[in-house]
Amino acid sequence: REAMNKFLPGFIASESLNMVNLLKATTQIKTLKELAADLERALGSTYAEGWWQTYIKKNILIIQQGYISAIEKMNIAIGDTKYPDFMLVTHDNYLDILEIKKPNTQLLNYEASRKNYFWNPEVAKAIIQVENYIEYVQHHADAVRNHIRDNYGIELKVLRPRGIILAGDTRNFSTAKERDDFRLLC
Repeated sequence: REAMNKFLPGFIASESLNMVNLLKATTQIKTLKELAADLERALGSTYAEGWWQTYIKKNILIIQQGYISAIEKMNIAIGDTKYPDFMLVTHDNYLDILEIKKPNTQLLNYEASRKNYFWNPEVAKAIIQVENYIEYVQHHADAVRNHIRDNYGIELKVLRPRGIILAGDTRNFSTAKERDDFRLLC
């Protein structure tokens, strides 16, 4: 009887924890499957960039689970206006910058004489835009850090944010060379 009294509470607790983890994993998988189906439907539409920004803001913490917070349209410049679509706080309290373009944005152009793909001008513009945002954030790191702490209650490190551009649809690539050159460019 004494052995059972010692064994049962721990056993029941571990079984309960296993059941909770199983339920949590099942729920996450179901949520991701539903989100994938919803995203697939949305990709077939011609929504404006603003619609995509709202959609991503609503779902980014599910889509990319390494982030704990999305900060929308924060002015990162002093004496000027620079508004990245989102700044994302990572699980280890660093800052990333996310710029969103439409899924029908053409990613690559082809140079026939050299047989290479290169960034489409719209993507090239987004790249320099994000690089400028990164520069502004680094230059005003203390102000950005203080603003996020004061307004969102998040202590973070502003150290060379990563720039992420969400654009286009690689399923539209028609050749292995196009996929390979895209990989080289990223």
